[in-house]
Parts: sequence; structure tokens; C-alpha cells
Amino acid sequence: MDQDIVNAMGFLAFTKQRLQNMRDNEFESLMDDVSSFCEKHDIAISEMDASYFPGKSKRKALDFTYSHHLRVEIFYVVIDLPLQELNNRFDALDSFIVYIRGSDKRFFNLKGISDLAKVLVKSDLHQI
Repeated sequence: MDQDIVNAMGFLAFTKQRLQNMRDNEFESLMDDVSSFCEKHDIAISEMDASYFPGKSKRKALDFTYSHHLRVEIFYVVIDLPLQELNNRFDALDSFIVYIRGSDKRFFNLKGISDLAKVLVKSDLHQI
């Protein structure tokens, strides 16, 4: 059971890292894939540098482009929702696991939950 928790926390940290990487680095790649798909299936796409008009009115032009709209108001929102939820739900436990696994040698080579409990008490981390 201990190993399951450690594995789950590792996957959680990886998932959060992957979502952040997608947000920071993969918008252009996604847009390339979407453009390729649209071209393949003869789907018209808007010029990404053109001004974005919200809704149906062409009179309400905003000061940003379709590319900005897609990146900020759609892509970032879709990535940020699960990332924020993961951060809110697991931040303290996740930080603790990362700390324990990576920086405190007292937690290396434990043989089970009883060893973990002893080290937590000795290090005054049992209340955390």
C-alpha cells in the first residue's frame, strides 16, 4: 500500500509536469496538427493573424487575433482547469512526497510503514 501511494504521487507529479509542458510548449504543434487536419478534410480555417470578432457582430472587433483568442481563451483555459484542480487538491501532500523522496536521506531505504512512522516521529514531521 505504501508503494501504491508513492507510485500514485509520482504519476500525479508527472501529470502536472506534463500539463505544464503542454501549456508552455505545445500550442504551435497543436495548431499545426489542427491545420493539417482541416486541410486534409477541406475545412476552412480563419486567418490566425486576423482580428478576432466575438460572437456574430463584425463591429465589436477586439484588439487581439484569432491566434491569441485560441491560445489564451481556449487552449490555456482547457489546460489550466485540470492543472489548477490537481494543484489545489494535492499540493501539500505532493510537496511533502517530493521533499521526502528527493532531499531527506533519513527516508531512504525504509523497509515498511513502521520504519516510516519512526523516522517521521524522530524528525518531527509526523504532524505534517
